[in-house]
Amino acid sequence: MFEGSEASLVTNYETNEIWVKGKKVPDFPRPSPTIADSPGHMREFLNAVKSRNLETTCNFRYGHNLSKCGLLANIAYRTGRRLTWDDAHERIVGDKEANKYLTRRFRGPWKLKTRATQA
Repeated sequence: MFEGSEASLVTNYETNEIWVKGKKVPDFPRPSPTIADSPGHMREFLNAVKSRNLETTCNFRYGHNLSKCGLLANIAYRTGRRLTWDDAHERIVGDKEANKYLTRRFRGPWKLKTRATQA
């Protein structure tokens, strides 16, 4: 779901809906597909494991890069500041408070290994 100032877009691989002031807009022009036909995430993942070809259409790298922008926008909103992102190190430059939002505290006994804890 994408929330805009005048409308919302609710979308997945099968449907696209525009909502304005709580009412669904009957139809709108569809953009051209940008991702090749897929048998679905689960089937594609299982096929990749079986064939040992671990690249899928929507792999973890793609998902990470796709969601990163939205997550960083939320951090900027929460801190009320403009952020500078170092993509190579996956850190916010010069802002300890904002960097705290990049992870969360895990319940014991679980611990997240980060680049800093592996070094």
